Amino acid sequence: MKKSILFIALALAFASCGNTYEEWAAPQGNEQEAAKTVNMTLAEAPAINFATLNTDSVQLFAPTMKVEDPATNVYTVTLFNADKRKSKQIKAYADGKVKASELEEAFIDLWGRRPQQRDVALHVEAFTTVNGMSIRNEGNTTAKITPDSPVLEDHYYYMGTNNAWSKTDKSLELQNGGGDLYDDPVISIIIPSAKNADNTIAAENTFKIIPQSAYDRGTATFFDGNIIGVAANGAEGMSGSFVVGKNDEVANAFKINQTAHPGKYYKIELNLLEKTYNITAMNDPELFLTGSNYGWGGTWVPLVPVHSTTDTFWKIIYLHANEEIKFAPQAGWSNDFGSQATINDQAGAGITDNGGNIKVANAGWYLLVVVNGSARKVSFLWPEVYLMGSTAPVNNWTIDSHNAFTIPATDNGEFISPAIAANGELRMCIKLDTYDWWKTEFMVTTGGRLSYRGKGGDQSRVNVLTGQKVHINFTNGTGSYQ
Repeated sequence: MKKSILFIALALAFASCGNTYEEWAAPQGNEQEAAKTVNMTLAEAPAINFATLNTDSVQLFAPTMKVEDPATNVYTVTLFNADKRKSKQIKAYADGKVKASELEEAFIDLWGRRPQQRDVALHVEAFTTVNGMSIRNEGNTTAKITPDSPVLEDHYYYMGTNNAWSKTDKSLELQNGGGDLYDDPVISIIIPSAKNADNTIAAENTFKIIPQSAYDRGTATFFDGNIIGVAANGAEGMSGSFVVGKNDEVANAFKINQTAHPGKYYKIELNLLEKTYNITAMNDPELFLTGSNYGWGGTWVPLVPVHSTTDTFWKIIYLHANEEIKFAPQAGWSNDFGSQATINDQAGAGITDNGGNIKVANAGWYLLVVVNGSARKVSFLWPEVYLMGSTAPVNNWTIDSHNAFTIPATDNGEFISPAIAANGELRMCIKLDTYDWWKTEFMVTTGGRLSYRGKGGDQSRVNVLTGQKVHINFTNGTGSYQ
C-alpha cells in the first residue's frame, strides 16, 4: 500500500527591509512525534443484487485497518467500467458501506441497466486520522453487482386488428433508436388506422405486444407468458402503465377508440423499463416515394417534412440511370403524382416524363425537395450536408463550406464530415435555401441510426470528440462517429 503522511508545521514570522532581515526570536518547537504506521487490507464484499436489496446502504468492500492508536477512517471509492476508460467516484463509510442510491446511479452510468452480474473494479483511497496526523492508503478490489431491471427480449411485435391477430406475422416490429434496449428502452411503431372490410375507418383497433419468445414457443403455447398488455380488460387509455404476463389472465388487449381519437396513423410507444405506454393519433401530412427500384408500390420510402411547413418534404437519395419514381401522400396508391408536378432540375439529373413517371437519366446522389400543395413541385438539388455550431471546423450557425460533408460516388457510399474541431454536442443539417438550418436538422443516434427532426422539437444531443468524423449512409439509414 502507498502511504503519505501530512504534517502540520508552525510557520515562522520574519520582518524584513531591503535585502536584510532581523531575527526577532530564536525558533522554538516541540520534539517531533514518531511517524505512525497504518496498514490497510481490502476484501471483496458479498455480491450486490439491487433487485433484492431493501436497505439504504450496502457493503461495497470490506476494509481492515491496522493502526497502533485509536484512529478514524474515511474512504473514497472509484468504480470503473469494463475497459477502465470511464469511472465514477463515491464516498464510503468507515465500514466500507456506501449509499445504495449513489452506488446504483454510478453503476448504471458505467455499465448500463442490463440485469446481469458484473465484476466491477474498485480503487479505494483511505484517509486515517491518528494523533493529529492524516495517513493515506490506497488499494484495489472488485465488487459483484447486478442492477434491478426486468429481463428484456431483443424483438417485440404488434399483434392485433391490423394483422388479423396472426401468430406468424412479424412484419410489425417495434424498434428503438438502434442501440441496446437497456440504454434506449423506448420502442415504437407507426401503424395505419384499422379499416373495415369496405375500407372505412373501424371503430377500434385492439392489439397486444408480443415478444420473440412467444413465436419461439409455437402456436400451442404462444400466449403462455411475457405478453405485454393492460391490466383492465377493455381499457381505452391512450397512455398509462402496461403489464407483462400470460394472455388474458394478466395481459389484456390495448384498445384504441378510433372514433374518440381519430387519426390517419397511430404511433405506439412503450418504455420497457418504466413499463409505460403512449399512443398518439397522427394526422400531419406525409409524403412517400416509390418507383422502378422499389417494386412500384412494393416499398414506399418516407420523405422528411421541413419544420414549420405543411406541404414541403425532402430526401437525400441515390437515383440510378433510367430509374423512374412517383410520389403519394400515403404509403399506397392514391392521389399519387410524378411528372405532372413542376420539375426543377438544378443538379443535372436529366429528368424526362415517361407516362407520368419521373425518369432520371444520370445516376448519382440528389436532394429531392417536394412541395405537395395546391401547386406541386419536385426539385432535384445537390445533396449538401453540413456540420453546424461549436463542434464544426468553423464555429458558425450559418452554412459554411468548410463544414461540408464529402459526397460519395456509389449508391451505398458514406457522406463523411470534416474532423470535429471541439468536444461538444453535434448539430448538422442539409442545405435548403430560404429555410433556417434547424428546419432540416437530423442526427445519428448513439445506436447508429439516422434520426430526423422533421416537425418535432429539439432532439436528444450526442456528444462528439475532437478529431472524430461523422459517417452517414443515407441508403441504409445508418451512421457512426469515428
